[in-house]
Amino acid sequence: MPQAGRDRRRAEIEQLVIADTLPAFRTFVASTDGYLWVEPHAAAANVAPDSRDRDGPEPRLWSVFDPSGRWLGTIVTPGGFSIHEIGNDYVLGVWRNELDVSFVRLYRILKSGQ
Repeated sequence: MPQAGRDRRRAEIEQLVIADTLPAFRTFVASTDGYLWVEPHAAAANVAPDSRDRDGPEPRLWSVFDPSGRWLGTIVTPGGFSIHEIGNDYVLGVWRNELDVSFVRLYRILKSGQ
């Protein structure tokens, strides 16, 4: 790339506005029909130092966005439940009990007006 091109690119990069912080999220899952489920990350003060279990006993809160990025609301999944697939009106996954025994679970999603 010629020097003029590099200088122009450097000037463009220097003009970018970058936020001081980014929204923290733990994970996200896309549904089969293009919706995005985003789980926020817990505040550092609320995370146990030895916590490694992604699907612990606490319920998980998800923000749901439509394919255009519009926030639709929140959904809570049970503690110990790991999402494997999200469809138009269901969530499919594996739930583990306190003895770490796995069970396949399917939850129906009820949308407002149903």
